Amino acid sequence: QGGVKVTCIIQHRAGHVEETTLMGGADQSGNKNGFQAIGSAVTYLQRYTLKAALGLSAEVDDDAQSAADNAPAPRQSKPAQPAAPNPEAVADQMIAAIKGADSEDRLKGIWTSDKFKADLAWLRKESPEKAAHVEAAKDFRKQSLAQTNHDLDDEIPEFEGSLT
Repeated sequence: QGGVKVTCIIQHRAGHVEETTLMGGADQSGNKNGFQAIGSAVTYLQRYTLKAALGLSAEVDDDAQSAADNAPAPRQSKPAQPAAPNPEAVADQMIAAIKGADSEDRLKGIWTSDKFKADLAWLRKESPEKAAHVEAAKDFRKQSLAQTNHDLDDEIPEFEGSLT
């Protein structure tokens, strides 16, 4: 239909996918030829699909007006507010830490750390389902580590006899 369609796909290594699509006409502003008009629209849509997929916003975005001779003076920007944490990302980080524990003591250290406790309390309030996933991951890892230690004990035979 004479327009441009851009899709941004972002995938987490654990498999979560975010897909954002924007469409628009070729940018006919200025003295652009047909290829430049399409290229300009693609660049514009790439920037905004990426920002949309990541949930980013710019405090000051003059839409390239500063490149023009008659650009207005830039606005004073407010200090950036930290982005609100994403429950899924917080849970993923917590589960990764749990999976990385290579001993029961290390798992206990992770689980009892002040940051982990605070993150879990926040997660229980924001997303009880994600908090349950973290708790299940901890229980599974604890069982797995206990089983591994038990298996190691079973594999070491008792020495009978004498050394000479």
